[in-house]
Amino acid sequence: MNKRIFLRFINFYPPFLGAGIRVSYDRITFRSFKTKLKRRFWNQNYMGTHFGGSLYLMCDPFFVLILIENLGEDYIVWDISSKINFIKATGNEIEAEFSVSSDEIDSIKQDLEIKKKITRTYHTEIIDVMNKAVIASVEKTIYIRKAGRLKSRLVKSMQ
Repeated sequence: MNKRIFLRFINFYPPFLGAGIRVSYDRITFRSFKTKLKRRFWNQNYMGTHFGGSLYLMCDPFFVLILIENLGEDYIVWDISSKINFIKATGNEIEAEFSVSSDEIDSIKQDLEIKKKITRTYHTEIIDVMNKAVIASVEKTIYIRKAGRLKSRLVKSMQ
């Protein structure tokens, strides 16, 4: 599937649709995404607050998507580790924002001229929209390398 088509219909991606997560993004630069989640009977936990898996899902792919879209096809980008710290429970609407600056994109490209592979760590917070309180913090570590021969092997293995 074309990546841009996937992004256009990202709100219909079954995991997001099922969890009730709404996604918006900068359709020009693809350097920022925002997710929102309202608590519903199908996405709450036993205590009546947001299910932790939904909180993680609303943060999972976005730094990788930003980097893939902005680095281009000459790079391999993988999510290699994640950490979520649950701070406070809430049943209010929550949101998270993800962005990577153009300076950071340039820095990655420069570093990969020198090194074969690198990792970058990004952070975001999940915010209670009503109280403006941080309810969880998320740390994502991303592996990045130039595609080179690895890309051709990946493409062949997917066919």
